[in-house]
Amino acid sequence: MTESKLAMKPSDKVTVQEAYLAMYQFLVDFYDRTKCDDVGALLGELSLLADGKSADPAAMHHWNRCLDLAASGKVDALLRLQRTQPLGKQDAAE
Repeated sequence: MTESKLAMKPSDKVTVQEAYLAMYQFLVDFYDRTKCDDVGALLGELSLLADGKSADPAAMHHWNRCLDLAASGKVDALLRLQRTQPLGKQDAAE
């Protein structure tokens, strides 16, 4: 099933931990499909230790900053495409 919109309604609530785990699982799924080394490294930084603390405190600090931005409505995830000059026109100018 392909979803084209976010499945949650504005009235739905998730905890910070649930949001973190959802983001982590999204990245795991992406890594499993692509085997992208950069995503694998990011997953290492975002992994949690047995005591629940971050494997990389700097990554957790960045996550919390991003969470604050999202919670305050300061994240814009809308895709905006810009027209570019067709290849033929660029080549002709040279």
